[in-house]
Formats: sequence, C-alpha cells, structure tokens
Amino acid sequence: MIISRTIFRLKFGQAKPAIALWKEIMNVSRDDPNARPMRLMCDLSGPNYSLVSDVHLRGFTDLGPSTHVWMTHERIRELYPKFVPMCDHSTSQLYHLEHQVGPAVEPEHIVEQMSFRLKFGQARPACAIWKRILDSGKASGFPMRMFTDITGPSYMLFMDMSYRNMLEYGPHKHYWLTNETMKESYQEFIPLCEGAERTLYTVLHAV
Repeated sequence: MIISRTIFRLKFGQAKPAIALWKEIMNVSRDDPNARPMRLMCDLSGPNYSLVSDVHLRGFTDLGPSTHVWMTHERIRELYPKFVPMCDHSTSQLYHLEHQVGPAVEPEHIVEQMSFRLKFGQARPACAIWKRILDSGKASGFPMRMFTDITGPSYMLFMDMSYRNMLEYGPHKHYWLTNETMKESYQEFIPLCEGAERTLYTVLHAV
C-alpha cells in the first residue's frame, strides 16, 4: 500500500473552519468509485495549525484515478477553492506501507509518529528489525504501522503508534520498556539510525 500524505500549514485562527470544510470534502468524495480511503489529522505537537491528509492507495495505479476524482468531482471543485484562502502552504509526499499490526485507527485516536533518519544503505536491515518489533508488540492490542519514503528525504523510516486517548500513552510506554524482545531488537536498531523526531497527531475524520 502507498500513503499519499499532504501537510497543510493553515493560517492562524483558521483551524476550525478548515477542518469543517475538509470533513465535508471527504464525505462527498467517498461516493465516487475511484475514491480511496482517507483520514484527516491535526497537530497535537510540532508546528501549530497543521492539517494532515492521508490517502491510502493500493499502488501507483490508484494515483491517477484518485487525483482525477479531485479534479473532476463537481462538489469538491466547489468546496476546495473555499479552503485555499485558509491555507498558507502545503507539502506532499508518498510513502510505502511496509508492515502494520492491530485494529484500524478511529477518529479521536491519538497517533504518535516517530520519524527515523537511517544511515545510508541501512533501510533493509532496519525494516527487518522493526517488523520483528511490531510483531512482538501485536499482543499489546495497540495499532502500529511502519512505512518508508518514496519521495522526499531518502533513508527515512516512520513508525505510527495509535492510542484511543492520552491515558493509554503511559501503559504503552511501559509495555515497550518491559517487553524483552522489543527491548533487544531496539538495541539492534540504534546503530542503524542517525536521529529521530516525535510528533503527535489527533485523528479528526476517516472515510
């Protein structure tokens, strides 16, 4: 699966109307047979007034039809120009979903994303280690997924871990600290990585 992600930097004070507009756009788009599953998130940490749209594509062959929906759907073409004045700028990237475990992520869930900058040439062994970590953590019941860069900076590995609310954040950290397989595997991963960044998002809507 390919994740097409667009991050919008909203103008100050425009989060509420922008979110309402995006929810409406997503709701009308799902009626089109070429539309793909989407989820909308906003910042809980990191740069303020960030809105994140993820489109889940089965492969590159979905990219054209999915874009066609946005260019030709009459109602979307009416709504999107209303969003433009609320946005300062945006960036788009494509990612490859490598592995995932756990149930689907629902609206109002919290997504913790770890972005790892790998050392050159270390993507394959790093992905193998993280697949082992995810499979080991499957018993926790927390949704987790791993994806890698297709566009943008190379040798990036991303980990999404999801919680129903912030009350689950502590217990999940405890699970990581006490699961021996996960602890040992993470120690194997450390020499392959140059640095990391953590961002928290709130899931606003999904179709």
